[in-house]
Amino acid sequence: MVQRLGCLLGLHNASVPEETRADLLTLIRPNSKILLGPRLKWGTTGKLATPWNVVVNVPLDVLAPDGEPGRRRVVLGVEESAR
Repeated sequence: MVQRLGCLLGLHNASVPEETRADLLTLIRPNSKILLGPRLKWGTTGKLATPWNVVVNVPLDVLAPDGEPGRRRVVLGVEESAR
């Protein structure tokens, strides 16, 4: 789960404090590779997203379709009162 989260944060250029990113990376086993999407629907091949060790087997246009309306920006690691 952490691997997919890190991969998606990177794909969407989410603003994540470096300390939080480093903490997430410590939760990943170095040789653990997983698929981003279900193998039955998307297959087992794709580009490896490092350092998360996630095989991006889902087409990028499915992850972020063109023309999709913008979403509310999320900033991790910031207290609600500090925003």
